Amino acid sequence: MKESGKPIYKEIIDYIKNEIKDGRYEKGEIIPTEEEFCTLFNTSRMTVRRAIDDLVSKGMLTRIRGKGTFVAKFNIEKTMNSVSKGWSETMEALGFKTSSKILMFDKVKADNYIADNLKIPVNSEVYVLERLRYADNNPVVIEKIFISSDRFPDLDQYVLENESVYNVLRKKYNIKINHSYQKLKAVELLGEKAKFFSDTGKAIVIEIVTTNYDQYSKPIEFGIDYVNSEVYSLRYVIKE
Repeated sequence: MKESGKPIYKEIIDYIKNEIKDGRYEKGEIIPTEEEFCTLFNTSRMTVRRAIDDLVSKGMLTRIRGKGTFVAKFNIEKTMNSVSKGWSETMEALGFKTSSKILMFDKVKADNYIADNLKIPVNSEVYVLERLRYADNNPVVIEKIFISSDRFPDLDQYVLENESVYNVLRKKYNIKINHSYQKLKAVELLGEKAKFFSDTGKAIVIEIVTTNYDQYSKPIEFGIDYVNSEVYSLRYVIKE
């Protein structure tokens, strides 16, 4: 314990965080050894290991057996405690620069699965918007959403490559997302879409199936996301 009252392991954590933030420890770069930190902070190896373990658990550092500890190349941890923010707002709040690429934007006939989730008649027209979402130029999510064109006419007039769908619904249609239902599971993604996340044409992703509801408890959006599990983790806040 230093005179400041802050435990030494927390000082080590703050030091490493600042070195990463200021670019002195770059992404993918090896950091000093535990012995070097012991000398720098005049402390025990156990204290240093506690600090490094904390940063490894948060995804900021990664250990490679036989090589050492490295700054993680890329990691996002999203806390799921709000449905009012879209992808861009959430990522930018975490300090990432976001962008998107539209893979598909069209009208299709709703099949039984889509119609059931949106509570609309089968064969009703829906917009389908599929986008590849980037954070700091890294592909993170393939997002595919379905929205009723009868309820939200002229949605295709808005540029949605980097525009938040939530913002458009709020500003143009006076609709707010009140709550969501989600199902998550790990799946194997194959083919061309998997190549966004892996050179092998095969990737393990988090599949998130979501139905969003408005302030009147009516479904407004149904979507399926494929999330790059190597760089993205989810943390849920559960309230009584």
